[in-house]
Amino acid sequence: MKIGVSLGSGSFKGICHLGFIKALEEEDIKPDVIAGSSIGAIMGALWASGKNSNEIIKIFKQMGSKNFLKYISFSVSRKGIIEPKIEEFLKEHIGTENFDDLKTKLIVMATDITNGERIKITQGSVFKAVRKSISIPGIMKPVIENDNVIIDGGVLAPLPLKELADEKCTEIFASSLTPEDHKKILPTTFERISRMTRQKLEEIFKIEISEPSLTIYSILKRSMILMDIELENWEIKFYKPKILVRYPIEELDISALDRIDEYVEISYKKTKELLKKL
Repeated sequence: MKIGVSLGSGSFKGICHLGFIKALEEEDIKPDVIAGSSIGAIMGALWASGKNSNEIIKIFKQMGSKNFLKYISFSVSRKGIIEPKIEEFLKEHIGTENFDDLKTKLIVMATDITNGERIKITQGSVFKAVRKSISIPGIMKPVIENDNVIIDGGVLAPLPLKELADEKCTEIFASSLTPEDHKKILPTTFERISRMTRQKLEEIFKIEISEPSLTIYSILKRSMILMDIELENWEIKFYKPKILVRYPIEELDISALDRIDEYVEISYKKTKELLKKL
């Protein structure tokens, strides 16, 4: 038996991976291979380095939303507006930089949009691999390598299962960050703010303002979520993970870093519930 664990992409909702990892550890399920995209690559790198769930939870709790900002820099560019300092973060918390020195085999996923390929990274610098994997298109600057443009692994591999099957994993445990209810994608944070502003204006000026049903941001965000769902569902159907965990939590923003215990508990309970059915 060879165990593979897949950690999906999904920005701050990646906090849910921590409850998933904690539940697996309690059941003594130890991965032989970990595959991660985007936030899943960050969590996977920390776990593969030998840290347990409690140690990783402590890292993110100590960081919180205030200290998170020190790991990014803003600059207006045609390629993106954020330059993530993920390499600095990983240097602080992982004892080694090379894949070969990790305690567990790690696969980091990225996307080459020049050649239209999903990239499986298993050698060289873990720090540089994760930097490629978290390059959210339009937000974070991509990595240019050999004239190829490398962006977020979640674009083509939101829940990497194929790579675990290629590694001959006979049992795959997957943590997906796509919405549990696919037909109901709730308003985004920006839309909720917009709604609050509209209500305030109505109170002040005693007028009615129609509620906007669409914004550029919501169209892009929801489109990406739907694409992720379709890609995931195809891969799930084809590679059939032993358990697939999705969480009853909608999209999370940076404030999730200040409520880690709450989201870890939700994801932990959901994972334990599914593990008991095995």
